Amino acid sequence: MRINIYGEIFFAVGILLFALSIMVYGLILKRLLKLIRKPAIWIFPFFGGIVLVIGTFLHFVRVGFFFPALRAADPGDLFTLIVDSLRMGTYESVSILAAGFLSLIAGIIYNIWVSH
Repeated sequence: MRINIYGEIFFAVGILLFALSIMVYGLILKRLLKLIRKPAIWIFPFFGGIVLVIGTFLHFVRVGFFFPALRAADPGDLFTLIVDSLRMGTYESVSILAAGFLSLIAGIIYNIWVSH
């Protein structure tokens, strides 16, 4: 299996910039919550950014360990490596989903508080 290193670098930079923007969103939300004197829901998007960074780390474990191992695997080890690679991909996808969900929840709660 051949890895497109430029594609992986673009993916990592994009995800890390997205994680940084979610963390900045959380910090901006923190300042806005002080104005309306509401509880600290800013931690949701900030924690979502951290989860997204963890997901990026999981992606690079998958790319750096499983893909080269799949290239050089014996037929007897192939199934186990594929299953473990797919499992790691699932964890990566769940971390991206969790980051988006945490940011969305904070935005919805803030919108409800400001609208009423």
